[in-house]
Amino acid sequence: MAEESLGIKAGRAALWQVAGGGWQTLVRLGASIYLARALKPSDFGLFGMALLYQELIVMALSMGFGTCTK
Repeated sequence: MAEESLGIKAGRAALWQVAGGGWQTLVRLGASIYLARALKPSDFGLFGMALLYQELIVMALSMGFGTCTK
């Protein structure tokens, strides 16, 4: 079997990354729709606020905030 070129490997990897991200987005959307129907409005709002803070922490850590405080 012939060796694949680096460009083909990179293209295939990029395609898998996009497909995985799309799948993750669909699962999160489905979970949000389910929770919106299952929880009371006040509980869903509380859940949304907790999710917002969690995402802000993840974003801050991914920008190198954790390494600059050491």
